[in-house]
Amino acid sequence: MPLNFAGMMPRTTVVQVTPNTPAEALRVGD
Repeated sequence: MPLNFAGMMPRTTVVQVTPNTPAEALRVGD
């Protein structure tokens, strides 16, 4: 299951882990 879940939304995880700018971080939090 964990493998499938990670495969389902890899982009979201990457954005949360590495926000390019403060604006991006705010979007993730929102």
